[in-house]
Amino acid sequence: MLDNPLVSATLRLQRYGQVGSIDIEFYDVGSAVSTLVSGHNAGDAGGQSIFQDLGAGTSYGQSSVSWTGASTDVLEFSLNSSALADITSGAGGLIAIGVTRTGGDPQSHNENYLFGLSNTSGVQELVLVTTPEPAILSLLALGVLAVLRKRRKQ
Repeated sequence: MLDNPLVSATLRLQRYGQVGSIDIEFYDVGSAVSTLVSGHNAGDAGGQSIFQDLGAGTSYGQSSVSWTGASTDVLEFSLNSSALADITSGAGGLIAIGVTRTGGDPQSHNENYLFGLSNTSGVQELVLVTTPEPAILSLLALGVLAVLRKRRKQ
């Protein structure tokens, strides 16, 4: 569990390659993380079930990604309240987030390669913002009051 309420979550991923503009949607993944990282291939039964799971859960948000940009660009995606709730309930453990295309030509390999090699290189971050602890806010308020009091005496 997180010590303070979660205010926002941003998924940061490095673009690998892409041709065209595409719409994508993020989902929770029901497969166990250990299954996801166990080295399945797309053609075997395990790989096929993982692939089907990547766009089948609760939606965590959607975005449009423009074709312009370098392979070194880091793209940022804000996650919605469903994602915040799942991240909060699973804090301290592992979380898997799937992404699927919601538009474009499903047969186009160029459009399907936005985050290719994201498992081996590039930026992959989940940035969490929480509210400050009440004690920190209290100390900040006391500091402001002390400054104001000192100015008043002068």
